[in-house]
Amino acid sequence: MFRKDLGPLTVMGFARYDTKPGVAAEDVVDAALNWQDRFLDKQDGIAGHCLLRNLNGGFADAMFAVDPAAMQAMNENFENDGNAKAMLGLLDPGSIRLTSNIILKDGFTVPEGFSCIEFGTFSPADTGTFSEAALRDASAAIEDDYLSKSSNVVDHFMGRIDDTTYSEVAFGRSLGRTRRTCQGYADEPVCGDLLAMFDPDSVDLDFWTVIV
Repeated sequence: MFRKDLGPLTVMGFARYDTKPGVAAEDVVDAALNWQDRFLDKQDGIAGHCLLRNLNGGFADAMFAVDPAAMQAMNENFENDGNAKAMLGLLDPGSIRLTSNIILKDGFTVPEGFSCIEFGTFSPADTGTFSEAALRDASAAIEDDYLSKSSNVVDHFMGRIDDTTYSEVAFGRSLGRTRRTCQGYADEPVCGDLLAMFDPDSVDLDFWTVIV
């Protein structure tokens, strides 16, 4: 993982994928390190990156940028970089799911001391009453009255993927405790406003451990 202090960040890219048959996990780790050190670290406005893995053996990348322009420039440079192409060549193209998340939290920077990420997406249950302002308020209340009680959670934010899809991202010290914290939402009254905003059939949630 690398992180740079570039000030407040507004975008997190999150890509989930599987490898091609026969590709060893060690090869993905090596390719990710090369891509990180020789390409990503040199891209203007890219403040951090980590390679992650879930309990089912899938992989993911989390990348942080100062603004959408920096993320777009990185994507354009990606197409002509040999290290990026080497990494991409290990992946099953049909499995790649990439989202760009506008961070709905002021002053966010890549946190220190985390080893896992909870990443979940959802659509609003009622688009007529849903608002980003209410989403921000519900998120802040959860941080103040629930997440702050856990020494495991080091940061948290809500994100916007598109007009009908939002994300919740939490950074934890351990995958197991981060899962328990998430499962505890159902028993915490302060989490009720946020949970009521979700269309339960739209929720896509998983937990990822940092490996690079």
